[in-house]
Amino acid sequence: MTEQTGRQPAAVLSVSARNLVAFVHRDGGLSFATYSGLTGQIGTQTHQSFYRALRQKAGSSQPEEEISLEAEWVSPDLVLQIRGRADLLLIPEGQPQAASIMEVKTVAGPVEDSQFKGETLHWAQARLYAYMLGLKAQAGLSRLASMQTFDPQAYRRQPIRYSLAYVSSEDLSCRILTREESWTQLAAWFAETCQAYLLFAQNQARYHRLRQASIKALRFPFPQLREGQKTFMTMVLRHLATRTPLLVQAPTGTGKTLSALYPAIKVLGAGTVDQIFYLTAKSATQTVARDTLQLLREHGLLLRSVALQAKEKICICPECFCDTQLCPYARNYYQQVGAALDEGLAAEAVDPALCRELGRKHQVCPFELQLDLATYCDVIIGDYNYVFDPRVRLERFFGSSCQQHHALLVDEAHNLAERALDMYSAVFEETKLMQAAVSLQKFLPQALPVLAPLQAYLTRLRDALLKSEGSRNQAPRAAWSAVEKGLTEGQAMSAPAFEALTQKPRHFLQLLGRFVSSCREWLQDIDDLEAKRPVLDLYLQALFFLRVSGEFWSASYCVYARASHGQLTLQLRCLDVSDKLIRIFRNQHAAVFFSATLTPLSYYNQVFCGLARDDRADSLDLPSPFPPENLKLLIASGINTTYLERRASALAVVQALGLGVKAAKGNCLIFFPSYAYLAQLQPLLTPLLQRVAATVLLQKPTMNEAGRQAFLAAFDQPPVNGAYTVGVAVMGGSFSEGIDLLGERLKGVLIVGVGLPQLGPEREILRQYYEEKSHNGFQYAYLYPGFNKVLQAAGRLIRSETDQGLLLLIDERYARPDYRQLFPAHWQPVYCESLKELKSSLSSISK
Repeated sequence: MTEQTGRQPAAVLSVSARNLVAFVHRDGGLSFATYSGLTGQIGTQTHQSFYRALRQKAGSSQPEEEISLEAEWVSPDLVLQIRGRADLLLIPEGQPQAASIMEVKTVAGPVEDSQFKGETLHWAQARLYAYMLGLKAQAGLSRLASMQTFDPQAYRRQPIRYSLAYVSSEDLSCRILTREESWTQLAAWFAETCQAYLLFAQNQARYHRLRQASIKALRFPFPQLREGQKTFMTMVLRHLATRTPLLVQAPTGTGKTLSALYPAIKVLGAGTVDQIFYLTAKSATQTVARDTLQLLREHGLLLRSVALQAKEKICICPECFCDTQLCPYARNYYQQVGAALDEGLAAEAVDPALCRELGRKHQVCPFELQLDLATYCDVIIGDYNYVFDPRVRLERFFGSSCQQHHALLVDEAHNLAERALDMYSAVFEETKLMQAAVSLQKFLPQALPVLAPLQAYLTRLRDALLKSEGSRNQAPRAAWSAVEKGLTEGQAMSAPAFEALTQKPRHFLQLLGRFVSSCREWLQDIDDLEAKRPVLDLYLQALFFLRVSGEFWSASYCVYARASHGQLTLQLRCLDVSDKLIRIFRNQHAAVFFSATLTPLSYYNQVFCGLARDDRADSLDLPSPFPPENLKLLIASGINTTYLERRASALAVVQALGLGVKAAKGNCLIFFPSYAYLAQLQPLLTPLLQRVAATVLLQKPTMNEAGRQAFLAAFDQPPVNGAYTVGVAVMGGSFSEGIDLLGERLKGVLIVGVGLPQLGPEREILRQYYEEKSHNGFQYAYLYPGFNKVLQAAGRLIRSETDQGLLLLIDERYARPDYRQLFPAHWQPVYCESLKELKSSLSSISK
């Protein structure tokens, strides 16, 4: 969209309108201003409500939404291609040449006439779009009937108006600010903006050219592919290119990380995706991804990557509690971040240590710095929540205005199923309210009357729950009826000190809304940081509770009330997150979910993508690359470990474990389904193990990182007089996945029970939901999540093609068809109905 002519420049660089003006025109420091911290979804909803109201009042001016605009700026050696999407185009009836741009910004509280003067960055966005509108042949205007006769020359000849609208997300009150200038002024400002970006753009273009050449020349870093690896990479390549979801179950040894990253980098080089997000649940998996990228760099790849770390871990000024008015690393962030960006981008691999170092050196917030660096990196490595969690999702990459296409590589994806439910659930704790009240009593006692109705509500509900605990004839929703009026009939569940509701607690939400409106002012009035913290914690908890109830609530939600230890907790619980996950990547981003344990694939397909045929992912189930004879699998199918039978079977379980440890002839890990079961058998188990093992280690619920490292280090010790190390742990804990004990470090894994989640009303509600939805409630709520824990624990064994070892499963349910059909193809089980058979079978394999 340029009228400039001249020789063809050597390089072309694309940049979004947002990134261009942010790089050049951001000023001041970081702030939690009233329009900061609002999510893209809230912004979108507020914008749409404002648009509807504007149409009703527009009179002769017709507003059009989301207008795509383009521009080019040519320098002697670079063409800068700029693309963006303006919020609104106001078109006077019959006068398209008088059209004007309006950028809409959402604010958290009510808008006061004198409150907003317009942010420099926001004015720059509107100004840029006003300029882009006057360029020729804008494809984004072709769909607008009212702009078919638009004449850019006529637009340029008149004074050009552009506006900012600040709109309250609470009451849609707004303040509209307007500026006017000539085309000559706009064109000069545009040229100055691009010139200010030029040096950085030249460096970016140079890097991009070298990166592309390295990707084109990159070859697979090993002479041979492992079994299944070629199929894995081919499928990833195809689905990233078509932006369709894929599920891959790839057993240990397949080389999952490299098999996902290598084709993704090739697709990046082809321009099909703009960036690669490698998402994990654990820091250990992030380390593997970083090591894999380093391996590819050693084979010639030039690629920028950044590993993101949570704000509370990377912060170098925690005593400021992220108060941007006090934190020295936030106050002048935008004045000082340029040098930090230049230095950070000189490193191919950006990690948290580098960001902290640059933060101290340049006096900038390392958390914000890593996010700004991520804008210019090719691979972003981080936790699931940076993409999927609505509270911390990176709006700059996944907001409603984002036009880029990303590759989402979701590693150890089995963890996302439960994590995602938590992401879209909200809690409100009475303890938080009490802590905030203590602070307000001391520093702002005039605020207490606003808290009083909330405290009274929670007290009445808690008392009603505790009263119903001893009543067998309690009516459904009896406790909720004590605080909420007009409840309709519907499914609910009651248990001791627990009651669930399938309707919104509207009265509570009203009280919460009043508290949130008042709390903003309180936070400004409390100067003591320690006193402000509990009030801020309560405010954020309340804010997300309101957001979930307004933005996400659907038939897949319940609200729980539980009284425990004299305190009440309310929870808006998400039961099905598939519609929320698919909305993030559908048609725009390519998502590949992979893990060694996605059994059954149909379950995870529904959890991640839902039931709609057009949304369903393709799936790939790869065989194990290791010789099946390396794993000796025995099942003690004559022992019942169900909750009611645990006392009766305790001796048999311990004897079976003793036989297994002795037969393994090496270090062993024993897994129980819970700490309670482990503690129940410990008096019998520990003396027996001490007779056959040199070291017996027990996982504890309070074990810290140092304790975990010491636990694992014991497996490096050589045997003492033929006695080995035995660790006793819990399925689903830190030792059941994400650890590699190769070779002689681990020779046996023994698993007690089938890993079913603990029975409780929350889990029963989940079972009921899926029973009604797809007639597989028990499987989705209990069997599949439990068996995944079994597979993860079993997967600690046989980590390489030369490893050999014993896997012993102790529970009669493993002989049932519904469990046997979930067994991996390479499992070749031997069933033992009695301890005598087990002893005989173990003796035969240990010879």
